[in-house]
Amino acid sequence: MKKYFLTFIIISIFCLSIFVLPVQAKNVFDGISENMVIFKTESGLPKAPDPVGVVINIINVILSFLALIFICMILYGGFTYLTAGGAPEKAKSALGIIKDSVIGVAIILIAGAVVNFVIVNIIKALK
Repeated sequence: MKKYFLTFIIISIFCLSIFVLPVQAKNVFDGISENMVIFKTESGLPKAPDPVGVVINIINVILSFLALIFICMILYGGFTYLTAGGAPEKAKSALGIIKDSVIGVAIILIAGAVVNFVIVNIIKALK
């Protein structure tokens, strides 16, 4: 008897979720989509993404990720230097890691500035 009752409850819940919930959700989503249309028209958002802006954003994300890796390398070099325990070879290796990482971060910052400057000026020249 319990088995049939449990089966009936599960089938009833399934049928309710198929027929009742989508009708209620449709009204909610209609209001949201209307509000989004109003927001988009009144906020002045661009209708299509600017391809140049997308390229610049992708380059900036990649350079930011690389800078994060080099900063982690600086932290690793510092940790290695602190845990060298007076061993000159380990300390020299750690200082080399720190020096190379700082140079890498500087190159990435300069590359980001150059890329942004060049792309913006090329776009201005083409217009």
